[in-house]
Amino acid sequence: MQPLLKVESLTRDFGGNRAVDDATFRVSEGEVVGLIGPNGAGKTTLFNCVSGHLRPTAGTVRFADVDVTRLPAHARARRGIGRTFQVVRPFRSLTVRQQVEVGAGVAAYRSFLTSLAPRPRRNRRVDAVLGDLGLADVADRLVDTLPLGLQRQVEIARAEALEPRLLLLDEPGAGLTNPELAELSRHVRALRGRGRTVLLIEHAMDFAMSTCDRIIVLVEGRVIADDTPKRVQSDEQVIAAYLGVEDPVGPLSEPAR
Repeated sequence: MQPLLKVESLTRDFGGNRAVDDATFRVSEGEVVGLIGPNGAGKTTLFNCVSGHLRPTAGTVRFADVDVTRLPAHARARRGIGRTFQVVRPFRSLTVRQQVEVGAGVAAYRSFLTSLAPRPRRNRRVDAVLGDLGLADVADRLVDTLPLGLQRQVEIARAEALEPRLLLLDEPGAGLTNPELAELSRHVRALRGRGRTVLLIEHAMDFAMSTCDRIIVLVEGRVIADDTPKRVQSDEQVIAAYLGVEDPVGPLSEPAR
C-alpha cells in the first residue's frame, strides 16, 4: 500500500532534553496503527510534530506525498489531518451537535468549491457522524453533562466531521471502563471501514492489541519495534522496556482500565 504518512528521522529537542530521537515510520492508507510506549517515551511530542502543534528540531513529515513539516496545525487540518487530545477539550458552551458542526465547518471551507456546498448537505454530514458514533440521542446536550466515554466519542466525532484522511487519536481509551473500551474499539475499526486511516496513542494494551493492525513502540524517543500486535507482544526488547527486566517471560500484557 502507498504510505499516506511518512515520518523520516524526526527529532525534537527541548533545551538539552531530546524527547523524540530520529524516529522513522510509515502509515499506509486504510491502516489502524497504534503508537505505544512507557510514560515519557515521547509519544505525544511525536504526535504534536505530526499534527503541526510543534515543529521538529530535525527530520521531515510527509502527508499524501507532500512535505508538511513547516505547515501549522490549521493548514494540516485543511489538508486532511484530524486530531484529538489526551485531555478532553470540548467547547464548554456548545452542545454535542454544535461541537461536531465545528469540524464540519472546517471541512466545508477546505476549498472554494466545498465552501459553496449548501448548508443542508453539511447538516446531513453532521447527522451521519452523530449516528455513526452513537451520539444521536445526546446531540442536544452540553458535553459537560456526559460521562467520559461519550465525551471522548464527541471528540472523535468532531475530528471525523472534518472528513480527514488521517485521524490522530491521543489516548482515546484513557479512563474508560472495559465495556466503554470495547465500544470505542468498534468505533475505531468502523472509521477504517469508512475510509479513514488512524494513528493512535494508547496505554490500554488489550485495547491497542485488539484494535490495531500494526503497533509502533517508542522508548526514550526512539522507535524500537514496528510490527503486528502478535509479534510486538512477544518482542523481548519491548517487554523489557515495559517491565524493566533483562530476561522477560511471557507476552506483554496490561489490563484495560
